[in-house]
Amino acid sequence: MKTIFLFLTITFGLNSALADEAVPYKIEKLKEIETDWSLLKEYEVAEYIELANVRDRDATIRIIQKVKELLLSGELEKAKLLLFKIDKKESALKIIVERYESLIAFIEGDMNKVISILSAPIYFEERYFKEICIMKVTAMITKGPSKELLKNIERCELVTADYTKNDHFWLENVRNLFYEKTIASRGETLSDFQWIFADKEYLRIWLKSGLFINKEKKVEEFVDSIPAIYYNSSEIRELLALLYYRLGNVERAKAFVEDLKGPNAENLKGNINLAQKKYELAYGHFKLALAQKHDSRNALERATPIAWLLKLWDEGSDLLHNSNNPKLDERKKISLDTAFKLRANKTEAAYENAMILQELYGKKPPFEVELMIAHLAMQTNDYSQMVSSLDKTCKHHDGMNCYFELQTLIWSNIAKTSKREGPMHRDMESFLDDIKNPEIITPLQEQINIDQRDIEELDGEQIEI
Repeated sequence: MKTIFLFLTITFGLNSALADEAVPYKIEKLKEIETDWSLLKEYEVAEYIELANVRDRDATIRIIQKVKELLLSGELEKAKLLLFKIDKKESALKIIVERYESLIAFIEGDMNKVISILSAPIYFEERYFKEICIMKVTAMITKGPSKELLKNIERCELVTADYTKNDHFWLENVRNLFYEKTIASRGETLSDFQWIFADKEYLRIWLKSGLFINKEKKVEEFVDSIPAIYYNSSEIRELLALLYYRLGNVERAKAFVEDLKGPNAENLKGNINLAQKKYELAYGHFKLALAQKHDSRNALERATPIAWLLKLWDEGSDLLHNSNNPKLDERKKISLDTAFKLRANKTEAAYENAMILQELYGKKPPFEVELMIAHLAMQTNDYSQMVSSLDKTCKHHDGMNCYFELQTLIWSNIAKTSKREGPMHRDMESFLDDIKNPEIITPLQEQINIDQRDIEELDGEQIEI
């Protein structure tokens, strides 16, 4: 018995010693089984976790690089989708991810979201604040003057002083225009104007910042002092034209851009003609702007409704497809495209859109969309969809579709009947003549005498009563 116990003790002790001296297991070799953590030493577990973190970090960096490429190419929706795949709470790159999220929100014009993201406590640290303060301040400017904005502007000027080529003139100018009661605004005295007008870049910034915060009247007071040499600059003239357009002085705005050919100038001329209800001229200027800058949002947003007014159905549909407005609801975009295609007699394409809208609205589209679906279902002989849409629109008191719903009870297939060629009834004019003029009725002629043969036939028949 002692011999057996000694043997077991030696055997298990030897196995334990060999296990301690064994070569560490490699995770890569554990393919067909799950990791048995009991086989790993403490440093191996730490290495495993660190390698996993490195892989996650590399994957996140690749996603961020792709997001940057998508933003540069203007594909905001794809960029947002990729960012959504990153688990910010677990990522060491959370700050970078949030900066990209705030940039996307800024591009989309969602300034509340920008301010919300960039107001997190971590961004108050100087090393992070200097990276985001310009965007945060710009977003806050859109909300009007406040003590918080003034504090952010002053701090941003300090931490980013090494990166500005003009001593943050635009920030200073915005601050002065916003808080003119307490701070002397640069540009209110002759010496200030001499300083601003000494350089075209400073003049451009001064005009732009005034327009950005809607201080057109303040800027207009000093426009006559601008040196004549700057009127050779198309950019300065475009800004002055925009200034007067906003102030309602259309003629003076037109005079500044009448001979300019750039996309901004064409958009301004289009807006001027649009305000005067000269739709053909306005549409022409917006098309010229798009010819020079194919993704001009101003031109696209104005040319599309004008195309409808001018009954340019195909062009309107093309303009809509080129629209790059991230705020435009995709369902509304498809609805408008369906209307364009319907008016262009592209029935099949319009009906495909209509069925997509059915799904996007969860089988409960708005009344206007349901009207189009009813009409298109009739045109494409989709009887069941037609009956369903006619019933829904009739319940919303649409008289025409109530009439068509009634016709479904009379005709076996009103969709096909409505496409029959040739008259289904008599000519209306002759019908009206018939009902206006009394019909001549010829009375029946009675026979006084009875034919003898009839009597003989009756006599020869056995009549059973």
